[in-house]
Amino acid sequence: MDSHESRNLSVHIKDSFSLTALFTIGAITQSFLFLVFPAGYAIVPFSACALISAISTLFELRSGKTYPTGIVPGQVTAQMVDPSNGKIPAIPASQSLVVFHLGVRFNHTLGLISPGAPEVVKHFDTMNADLRRRADEYGLYHFSNWKGAESDRNNTLLMIYYFRNVDGLNRFAHDTLHWNTWKWFNSIKEDHKHLGIFHETFITSAQQYETIYENMPPVLLGAASVASTNEITKEKNWVNTLVDADVKPLRTQLRRMGKHYRPTADRG
Repeated sequence: MDSHESRNLSVHIKDSFSLTALFTIGAITQSFLFLVFPAGYAIVPFSACALISAISTLFELRSGKTYPTGIVPGQVTAQMVDPSNGKIPAIPASQSLVVFHLGVRFNHTLGLISPGAPEVVKHFDTMNADLRRRADEYGLYHFSNWKGAESDRNNTLLMIYYFRNVDGLNRFAHDTLHWNTWKWFNSIKEDHKHLGIFHETFITSAQQYETIYENMPPVLLGAASVASTNEITKEKNWVNTLVDADVKPLRTQLRRMGKHYRPTADRG
């Protein structure tokens, strides 16, 4: 297990419990330490964790890192570059786009650590790793993981994918890895009725979408990259979609959609 997978696992476990449950687990753990070790030793783990957290926070505050790194200041928007040259087309949002939602819900008291849940997460991680390696083949621009907060258990995982076209999405859906994962789920779902799977597909025509991000790190379509050919070197590069939105051609919602200027709707 690499560091990324280990971090994801710890986050999944933490978010499977309410704040009250986490405090209770901490209290039980501390009580157990007091029963096993002398009081002077039993408080060491808690004190060490509290001290490390306090020192880390103070260090970041004094170093000027009040806000997280990686923030793109000002207003930016995502515009798909031309794959043939890596440049932004003259008409905004001039390319079609497929948005695919794939998710799982763990309808169980234990949430993401319920029976079968770790295996589901592992299958999803394996598929995503394969997608990342074969992004150009599938026409994948980007994907990101999100966690639903509609319940106390935070027990819904959602992955948002951006594809160039529906053909690339279908190639992924019918690929051996995805197909085997689907067969595995069908083989265990009768004994794991608390596991729910869902997907949604949105095929968006050109000039029918727009984005705006202000003081944000690259996120969602703004974190996407397009495989394109450098006009000079003829080498293939991955070009990020973010461009400055504080320019006249991209300053309003309609303009970012490549629509004609309308004075009554000239607002971002």
